[in-house]
Amino acid sequence: MSKDEGIRSKRIKKLMWKSPLKFTDEEKEKVKVIFQGKPSLPEAYNLKNKIDYWFKTSDETTAKKGLEEWFQLVKEADVEAIQLVVKTFKRLKI
Repeated sequence: MSKDEGIRSKRIKKLMWKSPLKFTDEEKEKVKVIFQGKPSLPEAYNLKNKIDYWFKTSDETTAKKGLEEWFQLVKEADVEAIQLVVKTFKRLKI
């Protein structure tokens, strides 16, 4: 990987970790380009955002139900990497 490719890769990674609520118009356009031709990437990104929202908003009364709902969404999705996260959570009995 060249230096320029490495820099581009780091920028994409940073953008993918960012909440879509905080995107500038330019970042929204960049994400659209990144998602082109990668059908599982938008789905993975949405699942990442949903678990992030769960972490930030759940409390003692809503945590378990919200996590189980997210597990179901992941089960229905075709994103192997995120399915591995669920397996890890379940193995840890979270």
